Amino acid sequence: MPSTAATLVTQTRVREGKDEAFARWQQAISEAAAECRGFIEQTIMPPSPPAQTDWVILQRFASDETAVGWLRSDLRLGLVAERPPSISQSISFCSSGAFMTSAFAAQVQRASRRHKRLTLRDAAR
Repeated sequence: MPSTAATLVTQTRVREGKDEAFARWQQAISEAAAECRGFIEQTIMPPSPPAQTDWVILQRFASDETAVGWLRSDLRLGLVAERPPSISQSISFCSSGAFMTSAFAAQVQRASRRHKRLTLRDAAR
């Protein structure tokens, strides 16, 4: 069975007043991920209180294997080790088949269309 695209869903909570530090750190993560084998695209959705209080970052990769390769890469692990203490994260891994079947996926897809290709520089302003 051929491998399908995979999406990493990262929810990030940033302490109040620490958005600039998060933006700088996330920019480094974004640039590194874009250089990773199998990277397709990234969507960044800023908080939209009260329903969504966290930043949500979607990273699409060509396959489960390339997504896992990114998660386990020395480059990513080094950047995660440098994460400012004002940031907490959780990552969910979804192959595209499983991702597309959930109600959450539909909500994220609608939101990602609204925020397509939003850059952190725009979001930090």
